[in-house]
Amino acid sequence: MNKRTASLLIIGIVICISMFIMHVPNGFSLEGWRLLGIMIPIVFVWATDAIPVGAASLLLLILVNVFGYADAKTVFSGFANHLTWLMMGAFALAVAMNESGLSKRISYLLLSKANGLWSLIGAGYLINVFMLAIPSSSARGGIIAPILNSVMDSVGKPMNSKFSRFVAHNFINATNAWTGIMFMTGGAANGVMISLYCQFSGATLSWLEWFAIMFVPMTVYTALLIAVCYFVNGKPEQELVEKIKDNAAIREAYKALGPMTANEKKVTVAFILAVILWAFGNVIHLQAGYAAIFVMCLLLLPGIGVLGPKSLNKLNWSIIILIGCVSGLGSILSQTGLAKSLSVLIFSPILDPFYSSFGIFGIALAVIIASAIAHVVLPSPNNVTLLTPILVTWGITAGLDPAIVLAFIGMLILVNDKAIFLAYQMPPYYVFLGMDITDPGQYNKLLMKMYPLVCVCMIICAYLIYAMIKITGFGA
Repeated sequence: MNKRTASLLIIGIVICISMFIMHVPNGFSLEGWRLLGIMIPIVFVWATDAIPVGAASLLLLILVNVFGYADAKTVFSGFANHLTWLMMGAFALAVAMNESGLSKRISYLLLSKANGLWSLIGAGYLINVFMLAIPSSSARGGIIAPILNSVMDSVGKPMNSKFSRFVAHNFINATNAWTGIMFMTGGAANGVMISLYCQFSGATLSWLEWFAIMFVPMTVYTALLIAVCYFVNGKPEQELVEKIKDNAAIREAYKALGPMTANEKKVTVAFILAVILWAFGNVIHLQAGYAAIFVMCLLLLPGIGVLGPKSLNKLNWSIIILIGCVSGLGSILSQTGLAKSLSVLIFSPILDPFYSSFGIFGIALAVIIASAIAHVVLPSPNNVTLLTPILVTWGITAGLDPAIVLAFIGMLILVNDKAIFLAYQMPPYYVFLGMDITDPGQYNKLLMKMYPLVCVCMIICAYLIYAMIKITGFGA
């Protein structure tokens, strides 16, 4: 543990002890005030990664139960939430796709068909669609980045070029934002946000309903981002665009994979089954999480599946535990009154003037600012965990239409979480940049120049999400 981490943890513990000793301020219940005291050092742990986020989240639940701020049923209720099991089953499917080689085959196949700049960009987005069951943008990035690196090698590795920055941004956006938000299984932050929103609003959202709401807004948002990147970055160098038309190296690499193996075929069937059950599970009264566990069990069956007991060690247990913990956090924050206290005393003075002056446009501005600050302070999905219950509580307390709360608070937190302005803030960026696909310094400058226009794109996206919620009635 370095000195900075140790110092922050000591400060957090001192603040916690002080809050247990001092007089409870007006507007807070005793339980809510002391719960906040416990949460502060945990937030510091989240921010510094002093211990895995899953373990830190479990510690928070245990302390809440030990101090009697909520009963065990409430504290651990998140582990009965099907979204926790959805992520667990999706992680298992991701391991199966990776171990069988199916994800690599999909990537090579689609990239081998690219014979120009725009077909290369399109292949990057299609690859991520075919990996919609992998609930981690970092995992998708880990699969795609080495293959994209081979493509960049084939054109002479032009790191400090407009071409490399444009290609890198689109592959990262496809991995991190477009697919990461469009599908409920696209990222851990989705499960966190949906779970907290549903607890506070009483609404429900299925896998298919989420996709129906997000498809049009995220497709438009992505098209706008491509245009913004092209405008700010400048036109990619024509000589490099010409080189990409000769994609012989990737075609040879794809041929070298040979025919599909039996395990790849099994995982393909499991993948298709999972998507069908997630999309139409409501018809047979099977929630997406339990469908995911069913598919996971099939993958573990001897002679039928492709996973062995040791494969379970490769699941991202820290994120699974985090989702289970925060899925119960909403009930804890409601029961202690902390969410309402923070909303009324801290966020209302900020959000109310924005809302009264600019309406839902003002809410969008305020949420973008708040979630940008949270993202600088905390890694994802911890920033979503911190902001969602408080901002959603503010929206409900203010008497807003649930569609406004979901679109302009819940969904916009997620979108802004992906629309970063420095590459270090999101793991997929340093997965790709670690492969030397483009120059990190120049790429960071590009992100910073793009961010004001990206904020405009986010607000447009929020309005589109709102329109889709009102049209479909889902989530409201």
